[in-house]
Amino acid sequence: MRRIIREQLESDRRAIVVLGNTSTGPVYVVAYDKDVLERKLRGEAQWDNYESGTKDYYGVIAGLSLKKTDEYGECNGAWQVSTSVSNEKGWGTKVYLAAFEWLRNISSDRYSVSAAAEGMWKSLARSGVIEPEPFDDYRDPKTPPTSDDCRVFKLRDPVLNSSFKLVGSIPSEVSQLIKAGEDHLDEFSRAGVGKLAMQMALRTGLGDLFINVYDG
Repeated sequence: MRRIIREQLESDRRAIVVLGNTSTGPVYVVAYDKDVLERKLRGEAQWDNYESGTKDYYGVIAGLSLKKTDEYGECNGAWQVSTSVSNEKGWGTKVYLAAFEWLRNISSDRYSVSAAAEGMWKSLARSGVIEPEPFDDYRDPKTPPTSDDCRVFKLRDPVLNSSFKLVGSIPSEVSQLIKAGEDHLDEFSRAGVGKLAMQMALRTGLGDLFINVYDG
């Protein structure tokens, strides 16, 4: 019972927000701890101490950045995941599903994909929540329409050579986290701190977390 109560209390402090321009990009999908972010922005917590290894990333737990580009073909008009990172098990999946709820049509990055990201796409493809729209190799197209022309990874898992569209419903837990993020943005704005400060802090935290995990 104590464990269940503790997990419930922890979940109540978590939220997911979608930041950026959802028409043209870039877009950032960020999962975070509300308490940590509030303490940092209100000056009630110390700044991260990188020398001692103490980092809280403004409360950021996991996140994605996404872009739109035609550098490698039209790619079914999909958003492309530029970066992804998670600091806690299970939260990578949550931010991917939140991204699908908002953007609907997404693919992996068309330049490079890490082994961890490939594993995530394979897991999502098996979930039944999304379905693939295969790409045609933009260097050697086999079909007349150009809308599906895109760069493909010939030596990687086929899951990376499609865009995916949301066809099912995301889990209610993720929907609740998105709603919590929307409400938190409004609460912070009413408190006089401002949405911009909150958004900038979360984007900074996401960038710092990515650098620490992959370049640290």
